[in-house]
Amino acid sequence: MKDDESRIATIDGPRPSSLPATTTQTRVRTIVVNGAAHAFDGDTIDRGQLAALAFPDTAPSSTQGLTVAFRGGPPEASTGLLPVGRSAVVHQGQTFSVSITDKS
Repeated sequence: MKDDESRIATIDGPRPSSLPATTTQTRVRTIVVNGAAHAFDGDTIDRGQLAALAFPDTAPSSTQGLTVAFRGGPPEASTGLLPVGRSAVVHQGQTFSVSITDKS
């Protein structure tokens, strides 16, 4: 074993030969929400998470209406609106436009 390899094995412990099939890994992606870039660690994002990124100082209210539009998503849904109860698969550089209204 090379010196570097033995040092890594001592510090980090043994390296697994492979990950189990059920293990899922996420990676941090940069998304743009209302013109501001955010690092997001996850594979999907929901309307509530997007609202919190777009309006961090606004508390959610049952009288508010939320609209989420996106572009730069997966080929089967590259642009569109995010419906209530759904989440979007997150892609690097994906853009979200989030608006809140409390007017009827």
